[in-house]
Amino acid sequence: MKITKETIIRTMLLAAALINLVLNAMGKNTLPFTNEEISEAISVIFAVVTSIIAWWKNNSFTSAAISGDELMQSLKIGGEGSELMYYNQNNYSNVKYDNPNTSKIETISSSGCGVASACIVFNTLAGKELYSIKAMAEFSLKNGARDNSGTNMLTLLKALCRENKAFSYKTTNSIDELKKHLRNGGMAIANQGDCYNVFSTAGHYVVPWKMSGNNINVVDPQMYSGKYNAYSRPQRIVSKTDTGAIVSPAQLDRACSDRNPRYYLITYTLPKTAQKPIYNAGSKYKLTAAVNVWTKPTTTSTIKKVKDLTADGRKHATSTDPNANAVLKAGTVVDADAVSTDTAGNIWLKIPSGFIPVYYRGKKRANWYKG
Repeated sequence: MKITKETIIRTMLLAAALINLVLNAMGKNTLPFTNEEISEAISVIFAVVTSIIAWWKNNSFTSAAISGDELMQSLKIGGEGSELMYYNQNNYSNVKYDNPNTSKIETISSSGCGVASACIVFNTLAGKELYSIKAMAEFSLKNGARDNSGTNMLTLLKALCRENKAFSYKTTNSIDELKKHLRNGGMAIANQGDCYNVFSTAGHYVVPWKMSGNNINVVDPQMYSGKYNAYSRPQRIVSKTDTGAIVSPAQLDRACSDRNPRYYLITYTLPKTAQKPIYNAGSKYKLTAAVNVWTKPTTTSTIKKVKDLTADGRKHATSTDPNANAVLKAGTVVDADAVSTDTAGNIWLKIPSGFIPVYYRGKKRANWYKG
């Protein structure tokens, strides 16, 4: 909720009027300002202050704010509503990615196309940032995936899929298998070699993101201005994009022809939602937790008192005080006269004493009982 300029002006005018009233009663000189002058002055001050605030909010000066801008820019590339989460390795010259076998200092900018590609694929498929570039670089180093050529993608993917059970991968040299995988909603990492320059003059990981008609939309984690205007690339691509290029399957396959494997196919399986238990009227159930007894099958009703339970219900209540809230002990066996589900998805049993929630906020509270 914002306080408007008009409210401030009215408040100041009221304050000026009251001050003048007091000064006049005391025989003092009143304030030498008209209402119009006060209103104009406040309007000017209001405009100046709001302009300064807007300027400050939209310009980053601290290192934290600048880093935040870089992250937002990396996530937004692709257009409003785009599901692609893009990372450009050129933006991360400050993230170390040293080869443990040499004393040379290296960074994601110089050697991290594998790290950036993995971030693009895993974060895009999950629909959220599972790993920042820094976190992925540290993960790669920790799991021994950094090697002399940059990143050993097989080692990195094994570790990533071990940590993230919703992901799986397979390797292939078949362009047809890659196309089928993309059409089915998967993503891939392609391993360009040294012999045929489509995406780089040397080995380079890129991300086949999705099919574009019969062609493939490839995301390049090392984009820069004019990249796809250089060398023979204009003749080897279909078109440029903000994040890479659209290429024919034949050109992509040729670019990867001296690598084995050529393609790493990554699949993300949406986690299954917990299956709700099934309860049936006419069956018996044993409580696995203490539960309140309600007047109706909704928590907007009221909890019964112990004195309102049946004689058998009172025997299994947690309290003997007749005016205490009615709570049945864990281990109590109940008869289900009816079953209902409320608007929040909780499952209720109607028992002789009232209503009890046996599946509440995703937690099961009663098991079938063979009695």
